[in-house]
Formats: sequence, C-alpha cells, structure tokens
Amino acid sequence: MDMPQPTTTRHRSWPTAVILVALGAAVLGNLQAEKPIGLQQQAAPTAKPGSLIAIADLHGDVDKARKALQLVSVVDSQGRWSAEGVTVVQLGDLVDRGPSSLEVVRYMHSLQDQALQHNSRLVLLLGNHELLNLHGDFRYVTPEELMQLGKQQQQQHKHMATLLAVFGRGGPCTTAFVHAGLIAQALHELLLIKELQGVNNVVRQALQRCGGDRACAGAPAHLQRASAVLGAAQGPVWSRQQAQGREGSVCRHLEQVLARLGVRRLVVGHTPQSSGRAAVRCEGKLLLLDTGMSSGMMGSPAAAWLCHAGDAQGSTAGGGLPAADAQGVGGKTVVGQDDRGEEKPRSSSRVSSSAGSDSTCGGQGCSVVAYADGYVAAV
Repeated sequence: MDMPQPTTTRHRSWPTAVILVALGAAVLGNLQAEKPIGLQQQAAPTAKPGSLIAIADLHGDVDKARKALQLVSVVDSQGRWSAEGVTVVQLGDLVDRGPSSLEVVRYMHSLQDQALQHNSRLVLLLGNHELLNLHGDFRYVTPEELMQLGKQQQQQHKHMATLLAVFGRGGPCTTAFVHAGLIAQALHELLLIKELQGVNNVVRQALQRCGGDRACAGAPAHLQRASAVLGAAQGPVWSRQQAQGREGSVCRHLEQVLARLGVRRLVVGHTPQSSGRAAVRCEGKLLLLDTGMSSGMMGSPAAAWLCHAGDAQGSTAGGGLPAADAQGVGGKTVVGQDDRGEEKPRSSSRVSSSAGSDSTCGGQGCSVVAYADGYVAAV
C-alpha cells in the first residue's frame, strides 16, 4: 500500500523515539504470521466429477491461468476445457499489473461457455481490481493495454459481478469463496440487503445503476447499501483483516461467518503470501490462496486448490447447474476494494520439502493445494 512519505524530524528526543519504537513493536505483534502448509513432492491430483477447484488472482497473466487449470486437469494441453462435472471458482483480480488482462478476461469467459458443455461451471468472482476498473481507476493497467481497456472492460465486469460463492453444501468440501475476506459485519450488511441467494443479483444491479458512484445518489436504498458495501475498506473485495489480523480475533469472528453460511471453510485471494505458497489460518478453516503467481506480481509457480468429497458428496456441478443464481450458494452464488495504493510484494522465502510418491486425490474429503513446480500440500 502506498504510504505518505515521513517528514524529517531532527529534534525528536530520545525518550520519544523509544516510545515510538515500542508502539511500533506492539502493532507488529498484533499481526499474526500465516501458518505455512507442509509440502510434499508428488503429482498433482486430477479433477474428477464432483471436484471443487479454486484458483486465485491472475493479474493479467494468461499463461499462469492456463497452467493453473492444467495442473489439476481442468483444461487440456491446448487450454480447452476438458473436465467433466466440476466446479471451478476464480477468486477475482483477473486484470491489472500483468501484460495480458484483456486476453485473460476473454479466455476465462470462453472457458465459462466451454464448461457448460461438460456439465461443469466456472465462477468468476469480483475482485478489487475489477472494481477499480469500473470506477475508472486504471493506475495498475499496463501502458500497452491502457488504450484497449476502457469501457469495454468496464461493461464486462458489470455483468460478471459475483461476490460470494458457496458450494458443496452438506459434505466435507462445503466451502465459501470471496475475493478478499468476509468479516461478520460485512456479511450482516449484505444480508440486510437481500437473503443470501439473491445478494449477487443486487450487487450486479448496483454496479449497473451506480457504476463508479460509490454513494449511488438517487438509487433505491438497497442499491445504495450494496454500493456502500462494495466500497467499504472492510468489505468483501477489499478487506485484509482476516489475512493479517490477530489469530484469536480472526478465528472467533470467522466461526460466526462459517456458521451463518453453513460451510466448513473460507477460501480467499487478494493478499499475496510472501512465500509464494498458500497458507492457512484458524486450523485450516481459512485458506489464503493468493500466491502471487502472476508475472506482474511475484511470478510464483501456478497453483490451484482442489477438494474432492468422494462419490456421495461434492460440488453441485455433477448434479447439473442450479436454475436460480447460476454463478454459485449450495448451488447458488452469493455475494461480496485494496489498491487505494498497494505495493507490489516481494518473494521472501524458499520452501524446502520432502520427496514423496505420486498420488491422486481419491479419498473422501481430500483437500490439497497443488503447484506447477511439482509440490502438493494437504489443507
């Protein structure tokens, strides 16, 4: 995040400096480091009917988009959809930073159509960078693409606005997905607007009606409220509280959210992990999946999360698409800012791991993150 430059102070007394250092240490102590996930060197699992899959922020890197999906056999060697009966959730931030935002958007939209032919679906969540584009903020768009984006990109984002998706109800893969995070207060605000199954439709209406006007003056009250939630610093597409807050507090509030949604875990993107690997919090109930894989970010290995619940349970894709909100809660989708100035993170650590034999995700409730460099981590 871009921070104001500190002013030079030459006459600060020594005791004041000590106090400031102490305060700084106290603040840093409140930020809990994410828990790394143990890695094994083995083959990535293969998507099968009923698999639930997620990939995180792509930031204008179409090559990583293909590699992440090829990793778990969702697309073939040519990048065409091939998996039968699966649900894939992309966590938002298709655009900005990387060199091929438009190509990524077009590719993902084409995959949505291809997925339907295989009794599958691809859900595209709204990220803060899509929202920035809708607001006419193109500061993270590469100069080569700036002239091409404009209104064409904005109109695409308005129609793909899915903020929160929930899949696999009743089974070990029951999971909620949102771009940045979902704190209890934000969920409460959303449910004041509309019941869970209809929230995404209201959000789309708000984006169509209000565009870049966060106040949404003159619109009906429910659209004004939806627009306000979208623009809130602790809203579903901007908040880093669950990724960076104190563990105890984060986990207590997360339990409320999971109970309200009726899910086992929450999977989010938005906050890149400096290790280049996914991380978990709250005993695995929160998965931080943004590994910074885009070449416009850290260039980490392509990564994908996969959960397979066995023959009895799984994502709703195997049973056909829901008739209502076909983007995604228990077969329906639900709802859901950062780059008010965010710094590009740097990769800071290497991962050592033990070798293991090739394996597949065949057990009930199997949940793993796979990486294109040959590692897999159970989550």
